[in-house]
Amino acid sequence: MAGEWRAVAGATLLIADGPNGEKHPTFILNDPFSVEGYGSQVCVLVNASTPRLIYDKTCMLPAGCHPSIKHESFVFFAKARVRQAGELERLVAARTYDPGQPADIRLVKKIVAHMHDAIELDDEIREIARRIEAQLEGKR
Repeated sequence: MAGEWRAVAGATLLIADGPNGEKHPTFILNDPFSVEGYGSQVCVLVNASTPRLIYDKTCMLPAGCHPSIKHESFVFFAKARVRQAGELERLVAARTYDPGQPADIRLVKKIVAHMHDAIELDDEIREIARRIEAQLEGKR
């Protein structure tokens, strides 16, 4: 099944990137497109994390909004990154990353809408978010 996973808006991954190697649900926010300085066929990824003492409250995700969100979580905008879609697909095929269940596009739109308010988001990614919003407009 890993070979069938594609890096598109709403796809998810479980990536071990927590302090103790725990796997965090990671959301792909866009269908691949070209971004100057990053290359062609790139996607923006953000993960959801457990709130600790200090965390970004810009976009909170309630338990159950996605099968991987078991308790209230926050979108960790400071860890947002741009990656090549083909690279992500190869990492899933190699079982380095675990594919997750797709996210409802409304959840993806919610996350993207909050990117403009995120204090810790890189300015380049904030600019890319405008393109993502336009791309998501017609999706249901």
